[in-house]
Amino acid sequence: MVLIDILFPVYLMPLTYICPERLRHRAVRGMIVSAPIRTREREGIIVDYNQGNDERPYSLREITQVHNDKPPMSEAHLKLLQWTGQYYHAEPGLVLRSMLPDIQSLIKTDAPTKAARQTAPATVMVRGASRTGNLTARAIRGESGTKADANLTALPAIEIAPETLTPLRSALEKKAFSVLLLHAPSYVYGIRYMLEALRLTDSAIILSPEIDELTAISGHLSDTSTTGEICLLHSGLPKVKRNNSYRAIVEGAVRFVAGTMSAVLAPLERPSLIVVSEEHSPHYKSDKSPRYHARDVAVMRGLLEDTTVLLISATPSVSSYYNALTGRYQLIRCPIEVPRPSIKLTKTRRPLSYRALRQLRRGTHLVYVNKKGYGIPICSDCGFFQTCPKCSHPPATTHPLVLYNEETNADVRTLLCNRCGYKTNPPEACPVCNGYNFTSTGSGTQRIEEILRQRLNTSAVRIDSDIIKKGRQRTSKALSRTIDANIVVATKMLLKPLHLYKHFKGIVIVGADMYLAMPQYQAMERFFQDVFRLSEMAREVILIQTALPDNPVYTLLQGYNYEGLVLDELRVRRELSYPPFSRMALVSIMCREGSTAKAVDILRAVAESFGCVAFTPTIKGFDIGIQVSLRAKGRVELNHEIQRLQKKLHALGLKDVRLDIDIDPVVPF
Repeated sequence: MVLIDILFPVYLMPLTYICPERLRHRAVRGMIVSAPIRTREREGIIVDYNQGNDERPYSLREITQVHNDKPPMSEAHLKLLQWTGQYYHAEPGLVLRSMLPDIQSLIKTDAPTKAARQTAPATVMVRGASRTGNLTARAIRGESGTKADANLTALPAIEIAPETLTPLRSALEKKAFSVLLLHAPSYVYGIRYMLEALRLTDSAIILSPEIDELTAISGHLSDTSTTGEICLLHSGLPKVKRNNSYRAIVEGAVRFVAGTMSAVLAPLERPSLIVVSEEHSPHYKSDKSPRYHARDVAVMRGLLEDTTVLLISATPSVSSYYNALTGRYQLIRCPIEVPRPSIKLTKTRRPLSYRALRQLRRGTHLVYVNKKGYGIPICSDCGFFQTCPKCSHPPATTHPLVLYNEETNADVRTLLCNRCGYKTNPPEACPVCNGYNFTSTGSGTQRIEEILRQRLNTSAVRIDSDIIKKGRQRTSKALSRTIDANIVVATKMLLKPLHLYKHFKGIVIVGADMYLAMPQYQAMERFFQDVFRLSEMAREVILIQTALPDNPVYTLLQGYNYEGLVLDELRVRRELSYPPFSRMALVSIMCREGSTAKAVDILRAVAESFGCVAFTPTIKGFDIGIQVSLRAKGRVELNHEIQRLQKKLHALGLKDVRLDIDIDPVVPF
């Protein structure tokens, strides 16, 4: 009797089944099979042959069918699945679902479905094009099926230094694992370098952090001389197109795959190159299980498949730069300097200084505010500010409510929690001292918009998630509002250097000191990365408003000295034992709605020895939770701490408790 382990794309470990004699010759690792689960039959993947004892206290069921002639997952892909599940403490079934979202659609049938016949995979035709960067006439089949707007995302012509391509060419010729980190002088230079890299290979996976950037980049992939198609993979694709794209990859119809973080798990057989554009981006970190980081998975995939991995960024993450300085990665420095706007500081505590207002009177400008709403109302007499009753658990965590002007009626204001969406009316009097003097602290996009209307008698265009709702055309709507405006007030939503390259005469950054006050070890790194991206959108000057102009960070920033920041950050992190000199994990222990107060108290007592913080989960069905931040010298020690916490919770025997483990957490800003 032959026993095999089948993995299904559900929240389960592999299950053991009997392989009938008639299917034994086709039941190899990676093949799709059908097998019964409870009362229904589902498709799964053979992940291993079971070598256990045939005598078991329970009866085993047989698989019913083996599909296709070729396994969709190679041996290296199965190893990647196993590593991802073990490293990120995720269920293997959830990792499989990320790799193959719809296994059933990969099964070959004699009569394809109507949707499969009528819908082609989302691809970009790759043909030789002009080297000027302007889009040529071609069909780009994607979300809308329309031709790309060449003027909107025209790529500036930048000459690539030939010596920077030599390490990449040498690595591709060796056909062995290596990781190259390109410290590009600008975002646009990195895109140009990526296009040149694609000329040197016959198959590749290209990762971009956001769908908007991927869409803009895909329009320039025709700049390569490779003939073929590049398959697009991202969450914005319709289900039918996504399934057809995966089928085309499995069948070998395409050799180039471009997508967001999920594309790193695409079943492309042994690509020659894996490119990670903007490798520092926090968008490469998944916010749900499996909580993998696409950049790190790309490096591991390169190791398993003997593939060259190219990381590109104008502001590489401190961890990647450290790996390059210690010899784990090969660092490629670019001798070319690109023109950048000058960075000037103005000392002020006002929302907009007089100097900023004078600058905004001349030319097209962007006011960058990394905060929505109007501000946080604080009592001038006693300092009271209202916190969210659902999210806040003082003294450990407090989430202040932000004042918002209603979009339909500016005279009506509400208090809103930006984390959970809790909404209430602002109090007429302070509940602590009964005072009526409230002042708004902090400057959100709505407050800046109001000041510009009062002081400059102009209507600025505001771009934030309250104005531009989620949808397929989200970026195009924002850009269409931006192009003809004299003054734009925007959040990170408008950080689009490829779409708005040198579009603004100047940029004013409001609330820059917010980065300095953040209790996150990655705050300075994110600050530099945001400013560097803004520098590619301005032609002349960037004015930073700050109350602390003597801070050494601003001296480094004015000289665009990112390497100096990295070295300073490494010194601080070494002293405080933060990554890359340690390993971190964020463990969330969540109780379902209706759990007894005794169970919550027990959990809190267990986690106190690990250093816990109470929080409110955003996952539906859970109403209270405890977060435990773990830090250890290495991966083995960190896993030991996680296992110790798991054993303590298991010994309690509590029901309706969920454990969510986030390895190498990335805190969103």
